[in-house]
Amino acid sequence: MKLYRLEAVRGAAAFYLVLHHTLPHEIWLWGVNIGIFLRFGQESVITFFLLSGFVIHYSWSLSSDQRFRVYFLKRFARLYAPLLVVLPLTWLISSWLQGRWLSPDFPTLLGNLLMLQDLRDGTRPGALVEPYMGNLPLWSLSYEWWFYMLYFPLVTWVRDFGWGTLLVFGTSLAAAIVYTLEPAYVLRLLMYFAIWWSGVCLAETWLVKQRIGFRDALPAIIGLGGVSLILLINLAGWLKQGNALEVGFHPFLELRHVSFALLLMVAAIAWGKLDWIGFDWLVWPFVAFAPISYALYISHIHLMQKATWLSFLGNPYLEWLGYLAILLAFSWWLERKFYPVARRKILRWGLPNREAQAYNLEERA
Repeated sequence: MKLYRLEAVRGAAAFYLVLHHTLPHEIWLWGVNIGIFLRFGQESVITFFLLSGFVIHYSWSLSSDQRFRVYFLKRFARLYAPLLVVLPLTWLISSWLQGRWLSPDFPTLLGNLLMLQDLRDGTRPGALVEPYMGNLPLWSLSYEWWFYMLYFPLVTWVRDFGWGTLLVFGTSLAAAIVYTLEPAYVLRLLMYFAIWWSGVCLAETWLVKQRIGFRDALPAIIGLGGVSLILLINLAGWLKQGNALEVGFHPFLELRHVSFALLLMVAAIAWGKLDWIGFDWLVWPFVAFAPISYALYISHIHLMQKATWLSFLGNPYLEWLGYLAILLAFSWWLERKFYPVARRKILRWGLPNREAQAYNLEERA
């Protein structure tokens, strides 16, 4: 069963990220810079993490078959099938823009396929491999994949959900403390798992009560609040050493991510208590982008931000609309045509034929 408010938020976050990367952040209207509202692309990604934790746990809890093989194949198909189309497309477009065939850069490509990529421009120290050929949004996929892989043993080996939650937030707090001393990728991954697991906590409450209150979210609030406090203390020490504050860079960026997740969760619960007043006209229209949100996310950099093939139009507004139309058409094909076929083939390959047919009839998660 689809949770359509979550779908609308997912579509809105994906479309916002497209706007963030393709429109200038200085757009003046009647003396007011409205472009400032397009500067929060990082927050869109954190929104995806929270939504993913909620949706994965919701789907898992309603699944009739909770074997690892089934879980792995479904998650692999969802993440990799579209990505294996976008990665070569990224190389082709990058080569076209350079006017020559670029080296495929197999080490970086392999690192992206192994889900070890992260930004390496100073925003995230300790990153192993950079996103392939400047497709920057791919940084979050490594987190998403390893969140998937951490989730399964937790929900299958730790039978008590409360103890599992305590283990996650305790580990995240410990990782945050060590991260302030040695900002390594694996520590950041464990620290950010608190964000993803907060979505899991909200889903667990929703499954039981069909509503979520502040008391229900208290473990997640304490967990995220504790990580935020550790990062805040670290930032204060950083500034005390005479370093400049840069909101898009380490060590402020990590605090920005975790504290935004906390703020978003609290705001969502408060909005729910107000019966979602204004949601239908503010967010609901973006539900149209939800079915293609993943394709929009991983393909918009090279199909829109870096694209130049419509420059002959000589009008930046027409060019932008043209690139958007191309992006939407490609995303629709990738998600609605290619992905279902690829998913069926992956399930047929990994499961006995009868089971594969049964899973293809299930609602996609």
